[in-house]
Amino acid sequence: MQSSFSWRKYSPNTLRAFEQAARDFSTVTGRRIDLADVECAQAWLASMQGRKLSDSTIRQRIAALRLISGLQVTLPVRAEALVFGERSACKDLDPARTGL
Repeated sequence: MQSSFSWRKYSPNTLRAFEQAARDFSTVTGRRIDLADVECAQAWLASMQGRKLSDSTIRQRIAALRLISGLQVTLPVRAEALVFGERSACKDLDPARTGL
């Protein structure tokens, strides 16, 4: 599937932040961020909260997740996030990598 999406419209700082988010997602879940599913996204969010990342960092990384994976993620007041979607297959997540 080919898309008209272009990374060129994003600033270098945004691209670096999205790249860091993708690396962190992969480290925690063992999956690429573009293949994210609901369970992996929830585990990643729990890991970020467990590591006490700032709300702005979590929001920035969730924005990367939304853009790259297409998952529907809403952030209520603070960092407590809800992840919606139909894809899920992150049952074999290694708890040692979640930081919890």
